[in-house]
Amino acid sequence: MESTDTPRSALDEIKTVAFKQGLRGYVVDEVDEFLDRAAAEVDQIREQMHQLRQQLRQAGERIRQLEGSGAAASQATTAVPFVAPAPAPAPAPAPAPAPAPAPVASSTAGAEQVTAMIAMAQQFIDQAQQEAEIRARELTVAAQERAREIVAEARSRAEDEVTRLNGLKQRLSEDVVLLTRQLDQERTRLSTILAELAK
Repeated sequence: MESTDTPRSALDEIKTVAFKQGLRGYVVDEVDEFLDRAAAEVDQIREQMHQLRQQLRQAGERIRQLEGSGAAASQATTAVPFVAPAPAPAPAPAPAPAPAPAPVASSTAGAEQVTAMIAMAQQFIDQAQQEAEIRARELTVAAQERAREIVAEARSRAEDEVTRLNGLKQRLSEDVVLLTRQLDQERTRLSTILAELAK
């Protein structure tokens, strides 16, 4: 029994891939939109491959039909010499059935042509599948790279915001210290005035 723990390809994961979020996250809609476009393109390529496989199956059925008809024609032509020996005194007409194998050659040539076409179609399908997988990997890498860029931008904005808030906090702390000092000075001045008035 074969193991079912086979690795998933990029074609399978492109619709379900999830990216880790950074310090402040990233623009989810932008990444999802990119992945949707990539998934749509992969679906289109898969549909084309499916149609090519159907055409290949139809061509295979056609060649089996041609091979079957060729075998039937071969049986028909080989049966003729066994019936011909009945008129033994006249051996001269015997070579006449010789041209009969021509349909077999024609059928064989047609079958070989169809076989060559099927081989070309299979080669085209293999090439299309390889190109589709390469394209899917490129789209996945591009999506991951874009996600990293978005996360990096979000992290940079978050760090800038933290720096700005820290600066604001520092300025507010300095303002509080200054106001406290001024308040103490004003309190001292008022205390001095009250002391002089009390004399």
